[in-house]
Amino acid sequence: MNSFFGELQRRNVVRVALLYGVVAWVLIQIVDIVMPRLGIPEWGVTLVIVLLAIGLPIALIFAWAFELTPEGIKRTGEVDPDASITPDTGQKLNHLIIGVLAVAVAYLLVDKFFLASVPDGERSRIEIAEAPLLTSIAVLPFADMSPAKDQEYFTDGISEELLNLLAKIPDFKVAGRTSSFAFKNKNDDLRIIGEKLGVATILEGSVRKQKDQIRVTAQLVKVDDGYHLWSDTYDRQLDDVFAIQDEIATEVVGALKQTLLGEEDKAVLASAPRTQNTEAYTAYLRGKHVMRVRNEETLYLALREFRHATNIDPGFAPAWAGVANAYSLLANYEYRQADEVLPLARDAVEMALSLDPQLSDAWAAKGLLLMQENDRDEAAIPVLQKAVEHNPSDAQTLMWLGTELRSARRLEEASAILARAYEIDPLFPSLLANLALGYASVGDVDGTSRYLAELESVAPDSRTTIRSRALAYWNLGRVSDAFRVVREGYDAGVFDSLTLGLLADWSLDLGDAQQAARYAVSMRQINPLSAWATTTDAAILYLDGREQEATDLLDDALLHQPEDALLCLAAGTFAVLGGDRDAARSHFETELGRPADTASWLVRGPVSLNSAGYLVALYRDAGEEAAARELYAAASLEAAALSSNTYASWWSNYHQARLDAAIGDVEAMKHRLQLAVDQGGQSMFNTRWDTMFIRYRDDPEVTGLLGRLDARKEETRRLLVAEGLIADADMGGATR
Repeated sequence: MNSFFGELQRRNVVRVALLYGVVAWVLIQIVDIVMPRLGIPEWGVTLVIVLLAIGLPIALIFAWAFELTPEGIKRTGEVDPDASITPDTGQKLNHLIIGVLAVAVAYLLVDKFFLASVPDGERSRIEIAEAPLLTSIAVLPFADMSPAKDQEYFTDGISEELLNLLAKIPDFKVAGRTSSFAFKNKNDDLRIIGEKLGVATILEGSVRKQKDQIRVTAQLVKVDDGYHLWSDTYDRQLDDVFAIQDEIATEVVGALKQTLLGEEDKAVLASAPRTQNTEAYTAYLRGKHVMRVRNEETLYLALREFRHATNIDPGFAPAWAGVANAYSLLANYEYRQADEVLPLARDAVEMALSLDPQLSDAWAAKGLLLMQENDRDEAAIPVLQKAVEHNPSDAQTLMWLGTELRSARRLEEASAILARAYEIDPLFPSLLANLALGYASVGDVDGTSRYLAELESVAPDSRTTIRSRALAYWNLGRVSDAFRVVREGYDAGVFDSLTLGLLADWSLDLGDAQQAARYAVSMRQINPLSAWATTTDAAILYLDGREQEATDLLDDALLHQPEDALLCLAAGTFAVLGGDRDAARSHFETELGRPADTASWLVRGPVSLNSAGYLVALYRDAGEEAAARELYAAASLEAAALSSNTYASWWSNYHQARLDAAIGDVEAMKHRLQLAVDQGGQSMFNTRWDTMFIRYRDDPEVTGLLGRLDARKEETRRLLVAEGLIADADMGGATR
């Protein structure tokens, strides 16, 4: 035995073992630090340890069987013992072992005396700063593993319900639904997804539904290293789906180092709105799924599904909120007349709130309803704040609240709310559109370009993107670019009522009545009662010298929609041009809601501003100075609000110039016209049609400024004619 150990020493096997062990230890320390930094999963360190363990016996066998000689490596049996240089090799190995040991000892001393000298609290803070906090999560859409692959609405619904449950837990940051679902059916690296969404963990999984059986598989993954914090599979009856959702949410919170939920958190999970009827719940999920695509067909389908859910279970509050939203959106996109569907929306939202006064979706639906009703006393703001209070992670509601605050000129609050929405849901197209238009309205080219680029990256060919690009270009004074964008969308079949209306207005304003009529036809195909289409047709008739036919067309439409803003503006404008001041005054007062003793003027949006300018002038001409001043003040506030919201500063300055002209403030009018010129604006209709400025035509300064605005529009017209986008015709100007 002694001779065996002696031979081990002679062949340097013992030295090789020592050296291998020390080098392996140092390597393990290095990879334990470096691999996570490189994004290599934790199992990479384990793999290195296993490989090093396998390599040890191989190294020892090699040291026993072979020997290093001046001629190279030879089998030990082939080397003459007298010619062996193993003693020299052994000395070199000794030096190498000592060197590696010195490195190891230095590391141990630093770890013991430097790192250990940091106070526990300070060390804890260092570790927390370096490691990602596991209180942020994104819920990716679960995969549909059903045999027929026809349960997408159900799998999306479960994913969204889980997201909503987790969003209710205090101190959790939950990525918004739109941003999370942007990665649907994609195979992106989780680290990239986590970085884009700003979260440390991701919940993903799959759902298999067959008849009344359901299997849900879920797994929680750390973004930085791919480590699976938790996973589980649930095989249940379909009517247990709510219990599964609660279990998964509870397990996720536990896996995120909050092992036991507090009683308050458990109560939050348990309080999520439910129906015990699986058919009603399934219909509700189908409605939410199809309503994501905002077109006429899907909104009607969503409404039918929500109605079906409420018929089965009249006490299901979220389904009533869905009914309200469907009606409001039908009005918003002009698929139905507002006065026809908004009362139905109000009934539905009141039902939802009566069933569950704490339901955030119901408060959000009420806020949307108030926005659709063009409520001028800012009543939507506290309602939307209530919705946010119940669900702080709903980016859509935050966006609605931010835009309402911006309209109310509460700009700092609006900015903070919109920034919060962006943090939650950075890939939400409507939010990106609002941010881009907000920057465009104040002339911030860099901010506009940033959010437009982000919008185009997530929804390159959507109506939202086309509409937002067009309005942003318009705000920045790039009117020809704005026209090109919406025209390209129209030619590609991507348009809606708003983009069609813009095309009709701009075409008519630039002298192409034939194209404007074509766009009006398309608007009527979307909504047979479209007021925008009616006013376009009426303007074409009036410009063609058929004034009575234009007036009759508007009068007939007003019988069915007596308070429609566009119809009232057009009818009032024609009455002014025809010299019928009483009729004009009646139309404008109807549109603006002449206030009683305790009310205020209902001036909101560009249509109202046009009507307000005419009516201020009518009041002054009639000697009603107090009424003129009161309306002028209300309209001026709205003009200022437009420049801080989604409309261009040059446009609001142009409107303010009209108001100043109406009230008789010549110097203020000139100042605003100059600003509109400096900001790249152009006349919105041929100024010879605008009675606001007629009385100042003898002032060469006013004439010069108006001429520059008209000249800029003529330049736009020539560009578009050269490109074949509009016909070359005499410019008559629109009346809107």
